[in-house]
Amino acid sequence: MKKLIITILIIATTLNITACGNSENAQYTSEEYLPESDDQPNIIYGRNFIEGNSGYYFYDPMDNIQFYDFNLKKTHILCNKPECTHEDEECSSYTGGVTLRYAEGNLYYVAEEGTTGDVYFWRKSGDGSKTEKLFLLYHFDEPQVEIASTLFCIHRDYVYYFLQGMEEGYSSVLYRRKLEKNAKIEVLEALESEAQDYDEVYGCGNKIYYVLDSYEKDNRYMELRSYDIISGEKKTELKRMGLGESYYIYNNKMFYTSEQNICELDLKNGEDKVIMSGEFSESVFVHADDKYLYFDNSCDIEKRLDQLEHIEEKMKEWYQDRKVYVYDKETLQQVNVLSIPTETFADFNVTSNYLTLRILGDEFRILDKNSLTNENPEWVKIYSSLD
Repeated sequence: MKKLIITILIIATTLNITACGNSENAQYTSEEYLPESDDQPNIIYGRNFIEGNSGYYFYDPMDNIQFYDFNLKKTHILCNKPECTHEDEECSSYTGGVTLRYAEGNLYYVAEEGTTGDVYFWRKSGDGSKTEKLFLLYHFDEPQVEIASTLFCIHRDYVYYFLQGMEEGYSSVLYRRKLEKNAKIEVLEALESEAQDYDEVYGCGNKIYYVLDSYEKDNRYMELRSYDIISGEKKTELKRMGLGESYYIYNNKMFYTSEQNICELDLKNGEDKVIMSGEFSESVFVHADDKYLYFDNSCDIEKRLDQLEHIEEKMKEWYQDRKVYVYDKETLQQVNVLSIPTETFADFNVTSNYLTLRILGDEFRILDKNSLTNENPEWVKIYSSLD
């Protein structure tokens, strides 16, 4: 997981520390997915490719935001300046950030303001015409911490994010803030052990789910915790997962690998069961939607590359083996095996209507999910830095 090294000023007297729910969230009591306000937990990895209500937003290699319009089936740079060359930081599509999130027509990201050393949380309108600072997050000249570029989510009018200590005495902390200017900080949890770090945070219904990595000696594991945004209740949902296992949260269920098994945890009633077993299960990344389960074998390929001295000599050959196995969610029968058109690293994701592929940030492709049962469904290129 790529990480952004930053610094933070934690001023204890300004923290609004809370362990209880917020009555202002009463409008968001539904356990069901709310498309415009809820987190997109299906978009994983770098979280710099996101789905809006009319298209996709993503960063190109120059760190400008591109937009793919679902209706027009065309991609354009998110800039409204008539004479802009899109070649410098004056372009309105440039953010200086590394992550994008979407909610209710707006984009959100973390970026430094110029070269001041002040890092803010920003909001940009979906058409790129308006950009505003919401609140100060960090100063570069303060004690060092580490924040992973993926470790924040937008969910039901709040941003949830982690900061992880890099120096002795700094523990990892889970925060949230309302999506408004100069919003106060709320501390939802502070880890007591320096041997624990947060791995990811997701929003699903009226809960926030977050995964912890524990690195205690001879006792390495992951666990899933939750925070109820209505009641403020915190709970451990799954105590033990093997460190480095694949997991995927979708529609109040968590799918994860455990040795040779694919498991399903119902996040409403706590039922945890094995739904599949097979020789590929310990070397895949799991994805899901309403109809299908997807098993991406890139995990197996990456394990091979990690042990290889001459990576470039074998990379193309091994990436020809890149596949995504598609299974019917109800019958658990295989319906297709998708070839992945790449000879190098590529991020695979599942969105509402399309499967997406991000090839080293230089190329983006989509595949219509209505064609999944076809013999050779087509990956359509929507952006390439070479075009």
